[in-house]
Amino acid sequence: MTVTGRFAPSPTGAMHLGNARTALLAWLHSRALGGRHLLRFEDLDTGRVRGWAYDLTRRDLEWLGLDWDEEFRQSERLDLYAAALAGLDTYPCTCTRKEVLAAIADSAGAPTVRKRSTPAPAAPAVFTPSAPPPGAGGCPRPRAA
Repeated sequence: MTVTGRFAPSPTGAMHLGNARTALLAWLHSRALGGRHLLRFEDLDTGRVRGWAYDLTRRDLEWLGLDWDEEFRQSERLDLYAAALAGLDTYPCTCTRKEVLAAIADSAGAPTVRKRSTPAPAAPAVFTPSAPPPGAGGCPRPRAA
């Protein structure tokens, strides 16, 4: 089995210490296992992307002594992601934002968006991965385990 690791920074500004740590650990893991290492810019949040940050990130990684075998920009690979999604068995979610937030709030242990007015249930919630019947739509709801 060939190992492929990656570092995926967002080109929204200068790297910080946490980015450098993550880049180093990812690179060490890939290289220690004799694998390939990729640099994949997560540039889908176009409102926050800064053009100059791509080159600055590359220079910072080189300064750290890190290299990579290939470089990608997520924004240039949308066709690949669409093809992968098309190959999955999916169904449309017709939930409103309010229903999604309610499902999150009602699930035990999940991050809450609002303060809970009632105590969390004793049994943790479990989401079932099965799709609803065709045409049913809807939002998956947690059920007690």
